[in-house]
Amino acid sequence: TKQFLDAARQCADHEHPPDAPLASCLTAMREAITLYTDDFLAGFSLPDCQMFDEWQFFAREELRAEYLRILALLTTSYERLGDWERGVEMARLWLSREPDHEPAHRALIRLYAMGGHYAAARRQYEMCRRILAEHLGAEPDEETEQLVRTIEAPALHTTTRPQTRYVR
Repeated sequence: TKQFLDAARQCADHEHPPDAPLASCLTAMREAITLYTDDFLAGFSLPDCQMFDEWQFFAREELRAEYLRILALLTTSYERLGDWERGVEMARLWLSREPDHEPAHRALIRLYAMGGHYAAARRQYEMCRRILAEHLGAEPDEETEQLVRTIEAPALHTTTRPQTRYVR
């Protein structure tokens, strides 16, 4: 837990906008997500100890929120850098922990399209629709619908794929 938090917060004092990390920060954040293997004390409890259960719940949620924040930031950062492969990897991790989070689905749809994988983008949209309906009884937001309409525009498919830039 301490190693995860240290890696996650390594870039907190750097002089850059929080949504535009440096390459060294991306490395530290990638290290942090590899250290987060499961929710804090998953499967452990102390019978008849409500105080422990409450402490564990809030500690778990704080760590989980930090993990999800990092995944969202990595996904967005790789998208901005044009590194759609790493962006896809981060978005998939994000969705594995938060399957009904529509912004994560949108990010993955955009990243697939960036890489020229329009069928995968469409499949991701269909998965998003199904999950939102099943889990939340909701339809995708207009922002998601607009993204899909843009991706499916015929002119987009005739353009060349964007150059992929990698940050290592």
